[in-house]
Amino acid sequence: MGRALDLKPDYAWALARRARVWRALGDPRRQLADLDQALTLSPDWPWARCERGDALRAAGRDEEAVADLDRALSLDPAYTSAYASRGASLANLGRHTEALTDLDRAVELRPGYVWALCRRAVLHALVGRFEKARADVESVRELEPGALERLSDTDRAVLGSVLTG
Repeated sequence: MGRALDLKPDYAWALARRARVWRALGDPRRQLADLDQALTLSPDWPWARCERGDALRAAGRDEEAVADLDRALSLDPAYTSAYASRGASLANLGRHTEALTDLDRAVELRPGYVWALCRRAVLHALVGRFEKARADVESVRELEPGALERLSDTDRAVLGSVLTG
């Protein structure tokens, strides 16, 4: 990416892809800087807007993340990942009903979306909808058997007996 940006510093795609590298390297400051620059160049690019929302969520800035994800969805109302990501940020903010609506929409648009099913299962368990959580857990087990083992300790604790039952 560096060489591409040396040749063309206003290449929004390369900036956004390099932001993914910064994320993998654990450098959220550089990740957000590259995404901000990419969005300055291409403000109506839903993918970069969603990536920025994910970066903000990872930094604990969920209100800002929701704003970026709202913008991504205004640009592309069928953007599955933006619904799932916004659902995760809304859940972090305690806005569980809205979060479930977004996660439901993500799974409706992409029925085998394991990440969204996992987030929805955790949220269902958190609000006491254990049968729905169990149904999502079973779907995840069928689609990607190892996915549940990759959940955080906190998420696994929330799911509790749903995982063992």
